[in-house]
Amino acid sequence: MILGLSTWQWLLVATMLAGSVIVALVLRAVFASLIRRLLRKAYDHVPHPNLVQSVARSMALVVVTALDGAALEFIELSAKATAKIEMILDTAAIVFVTIAIYQFIELVCTRVVAHVLRNREHARDIAATLAPLIASTLKFLIVIVGVSSALGMLGVNIAAIITGLSIGGAALALASQDTVKNLFGSVVILSERPFVVGDWITTQGVEGVVEEIGFRSTRIRTFSDTVIFLSNAKLADSTIENMDMRNVRRFKTTINVDIATSPEALQKLLEDIRRVISSDAKTVSAKKLLVNVSAITEHGVVVTVISWYNVDGDNPEPVVLHRLNMGILTAMQAHGAMIRGDYSPVVDHHGTTT
Repeated sequence: MILGLSTWQWLLVATMLAGSVIVALVLRAVFASLIRRLLRKAYDHVPHPNLVQSVARSMALVVVTALDGAALEFIELSAKATAKIEMILDTAAIVFVTIAIYQFIELVCTRVVAHVLRNREHARDIAATLAPLIASTLKFLIVIVGVSSALGMLGVNIAAIITGLSIGGAALALASQDTVKNLFGSVVILSERPFVVGDWITTQGVEGVVEEIGFRSTRIRTFSDTVIFLSNAKLADSTIENMDMRNVRRFKTTINVDIATSPEALQKLLEDIRRVISSDAKTVSAKKLLVNVSAITEHGVVVTVISWYNVDGDNPEPVVLHRLNMGILTAMQAHGAMIRGDYSPVVDHHGTTT
């Protein structure tokens, strides 16, 4: 007898443990294969392969704990020992179920939200915005339920814990005021949608692309590749400039032409610049194109060019601006026009070239 168990009982325990490992590995492979097949029907590719393995592992461990609980009767332990081991196995099963659901939410939430919103305009953008917040909410609830169930299984008095927490409820409420404000800020942002995930925004001196809208804060990646977290409460009360909501973008530049240029040559140059700008595929013809002499200074004749343009995936803003500026320079070279002063187009926050 060793620790109250006979040799054959220890052999059964060793066999059960070895069998548990083998069964867990086999089931993990089976569950991972099934999950990948299901996900391929919803995704073009299987997302988050590490999450797939993690979910499959947790599911396999749930099954293994159930099988181990059923195998306990063959070891013929004492009633007290059997009850304790069963309690531990049941608690472990609850923990593994909680982990599996927690990770499964992360795995499918974006796709499920997109499917629910499939008939909505810009459903993909809305899903990308809502999914992280919904996933955070569900995961928080799953953790609360899982921890409560596990503690209850271990004999912990949950009611007593809740009662104890309620005594300090006032202090907790005071301490969580900022959290509540941020939560309401999240609701305001999601309901009014001043921006969605993927939008380029400027607010509170921060400019960048929105990566995630969470419970407490919004994550923005700046164009210098740094990540900034802004509280949702402050964001909801801030002036937010959403660059991606612009219908059209303005192109504006000024050129100082040599004052010795004759009026006739200058007029032909202006006409060629108008032709270059108006013939560009992304120029908005409905908007008035202005190419005019705006001033005469000691530096030369000031020509101001103002037009409006659109962008798309094949023609992002830098590409369109490059094309327009190169067209202007080519027209000037064709006329032998000399540039006086500084001609260095700079794109401002509104897509304006100055």
